[in-house]
Amino acid sequence: PFILRDYQRDCVDEVERRNVLAVLPTNSGKTVIAAERIRLTLEAEETKKVIFLAPYSALARQQASLLLRHVGKLHLQQDDAAAAERTDARWRLGLVVGGILEDADDMPTVPWKLAFEECQALVMTPAQLVKCLTHARVAMADVALLVLDEIHRLRGDDLYATIMSYWYARTSAHARPRVLGLSASPVDESEKNEPTEEGVEEKLSLLERRIDALAWSRRPKFGQLEKEIVLYEVTPDVVAVSLVA
Repeated sequence: PFILRDYQRDCVDEVERRNVLAVLPTNSGKTVIAAERIRLTLEAEETKKVIFLAPYSALARQQASLLLRHVGKLHLQQDDAAAAERTDARWRLGLVVGGILEDADDMPTVPWKLAFEECQALVMTPAQLVKCLTHARVAMADVALLVLDEIHRLRGDDLYATIMSYWYARTSAHARPRVLGLSASPVDESEKNEPTEEGVEEKLSLLERRIDALAWSRRPKFGQLEKEIVLYEVTPDVVAVSLVA
């Protein structure tokens, strides 16, 4: 069990009402927010799936471990004969990544072809989800919650963009999953040019449109929540954005 900070609880509650792009500083507990929203979603959904996307395999494994710690009912698919005979996917977590990870721990992975049959909660890379969608192993209408980690990495032709523009956007509005995007900044750290206020605002607006979500942010300060309409802090190394929901 864990106790949410006030701003984390506010964000969890906001995702109940609408799609959210959570823009919060590094180490502010964005994964904790996602974990609590996942817990609440699984409590309410018996069959629909929850998907947590991470852009690369090592991060997916890390986030799967965090979800197991924070969501008490989640459990792994164990590789034994008794588990193989079980057909109930409820509360079962599957890690679905490609390739071989160096220094991997004991967390087992699930083949993408079986993932949605065996598990209700999936931590995946975008490439693995695209495989599942392409081969009709799952449809967007089967998903209750879609979490997009490090969503600032979204580019016009990358797999995050493909998932949202091809499968999500083509699903009937009433059947689409709730979306929670997570980012420390709308500006990718790999960009060479120093960001400007106008540039940050433009990129944030573009991200909102591409993932069908509105930005949300709070800044904890000395135990209080400092709320501002728009607050930009731009330095050569960091861009922080605070927005009122």
